[in-house]
Amino acid sequence: MNGLVQRIFHLICQKDSTLASDNDAEYFHNGLDETDLYFHRLGNKVDYVGKKVLDVGCGHGATCIYVACHGAREAIGIDIQEHRIEFAKAMLRTEYSCLASKVDFKGVAEPKQLQRQ
Repeated sequence: MNGLVQRIFHLICQKDSTLASDNDAEYFHNGLDETDLYFHRLGNKVDYVGKKVLDVGCGHGATCIYVACHGAREAIGIDIQEHRIEFAKAMLRTEYSCLASKVDFKGVAEPKQLQRQ
């Protein structure tokens, strides 16, 4: 089910102007816009207010920041790409420090059987 939700998220929100970029900050801000568009297209009926949210494959952390800004009690993002986690932590520290008690990002090791040889 989670894979389906993620796939639908990307199909609904994908647009040419928000494709991955080498510029992490631009990618993060595009991610905020995509997240807003995603929830808007669902009629803003997703209820995460006061709840804990886990974002698996959080990338640059935009969705965690978004849900925390819009009422989530706690948001935790995990990803296997350490540079994205470090970027997300830096954004939280520098631009969203007011959310530091609500948001956390964690890097997780890629399972050995999935690592590229």
